[in-house]
Formats: sequence, C-alpha cells, structure tokens
Amino acid sequence: ERVNEIIVFRKVFQWSYAYGYFLKDKTNLKNFFETQQGLLESFADELHSKAEKILDDKNKRNEFLNIQYRQQLISLKKTVQKNRSNFSEFLKDAPFEYQPGLTKPK
Repeated sequence: ERVNEIIVFRKVFQWSYAYGYFLKDKTNLKNFFETQQGLLESFADELHSKAEKILDDKNKRNEFLNIQYRQQLISLKKTVQKNRSNFSEFLKDAPFEYQPGLTKPK
C-alpha cells in the first residue's frame, strides 16, 4: 500500500513540474505552488526512505514488526495521501496565470 502511494505521488509530482513551468514568475500563485510542491516532496521522500530501508535491510524487517514503527509509516502514508490529494485539487482548480509569451497548453 505504501509503495503504491509512492508510485501515484511520483506520477502527480512529475507532471507538476510542467504546470509550474507555465506559471507566471514572481506571483503569489507560483510561490504558493512551489511551497506546496516542496512540502509534498519532503513528506513523500521520507515515506519512500522509510519503506525502502525496510525492503533493503533484512535486520530492519524486524523493526517493521514493531507496532510503533508501523504506526509511523501508516501516519506518514496518510499525510502523503492527503497532501497529494490537496495538491492535485489545487492543480485542477487554481486560477492559471501564464508566463508572457507562452501559449496555453492543450
């Protein structure tokens, strides 16, 4: 489940760069977008790192059995899901101010 969330996040995140490229520089919208993008990336990277350590290190697999560690992973996954969902809604609904000279993507 955590791995699937990481995959979905990476797909959303890769397309957010294209969106950000077309945003008009030095606007509140672009600043907000970049802040949210960075926040989401940090949460997802933390989840990815923790999940990867468990898979790569046989000794860490015992740590996964620790209920507190599992709760941390579950909580982090929910945080990433919520932030990804909010970020996706933002991308869908935000007013779009294009860079001068760029044409609107189709």
